[in-house]
Amino acid sequence: MPKILPARKDRSFVGRSFLFLEEVDSTNSFCISSPELLSRPGLVVWAGRQTKGRGSKGREWHGGHGRHLFASFVIHPRCMDCDSAMQLPRPLSRLTILCGLAVFDALQSLGVAGLSLKWPNDVLIEGRKVAGILCELCGHGPDNTVVAGIGVNVSGGTEQFPAQLRAALTTLELAGVSVGTGEVLELLCDALDRRLVAAARHGYGRAFEEWNKKSGAVGRRAWFVSGGLEGQGEVAGLDQEGRLVISLAGGGEVRLEWGTLRYI
Repeated sequence: MPKILPARKDRSFVGRSFLFLEEVDSTNSFCISSPELLSRPGLVVWAGRQTKGRGSKGREWHGGHGRHLFASFVIHPRCMDCDSAMQLPRPLSRLTILCGLAVFDALQSLGVAGLSLKWPNDVLIEGRKVAGILCELCGHGPDNTVVAGIGVNVSGGTEQFPAQLRAALTTLELAGVSVGTGEVLELLCDALDRRLVAAARHGYGRAFEEWNKKSGAVGRRAWFVSGGLEGQGEVAGLDQEGRLVISLAGGGEVRLEWGTLRYI
């Protein structure tokens, strides 16, 4: 295994140490299969290329063939070098929302315009996907260890993506931003660490309220599938538990923990 770079002490939850791989099937799978890696709080595994990147619900992550960021963050609930009582609230399933906000923060700091968040795990530029998130609870290591996989399309045009997906995907380069993957990763580590520290101190409620403002989803009509539930209605936003609230056309509402959403 390549050498893990020395830990940084200026971050509390993520980006404390790094492992770079030239090529890997999936950074998430690589982390999850190694108890040694999962035991390292704050470790980031990133790769120059993924051959079998995974999205939500087992979907393939189409990262193209250009220069993109593929990274997985090993997140333990306890804050390192902090008061022992400072921990992330349970359940850590809400981390997907924090990761989305962190990607938003990092890209906004680069001057990217037209950003929005699409429930449950995508970041968009002018309605086209530029980043995806996959958070997985792991059976190894401390209780509630999560591996948060984040992929960001950094460079190149749409020709690198499958033809049927080109209209739905974009890159930072297409948005007018020329940047290296290493810089994106550093900005993302800083942004995600700030988000996690804030959640450990104040809970997730503030982040959910901010997501409602930044998502661009509130008030839009959408079709949804969640488990055995399917329907359509108007997006009301996240509640204080991080569930997506949909106001149904015929009256009433549903609160979704996870699923698929398509605007109509």
